[in-house]
Amino acid sequence: MREGHDALQAARRLVSRGWDYDAIVARLRSESNLDERQARAVTARAFKPQPRRGTSLAEELEAISRMLDLRRR
Repeated sequence: MREGHDALQAARRLVSRGWDYDAIVARLRSESNLDERQARAVTARAFKPQPRRGTSLAEELEAISRMLDLRRR
């Protein structure tokens, strides 16, 4: 399980450096024991924004609701 987390962190670093999707997949395949499908899944996840820590869905919805209420006033 830890290896998948490490692969995701590595992929996110490469995304932030401007690497393209196929280059990241190739790098993950060569530097870990991930197969093609796993490397592509990790890379796709790396391109998505990281979820905010410590915030539940209910808290996010409440914050959005407050923001919308303020804009209506």
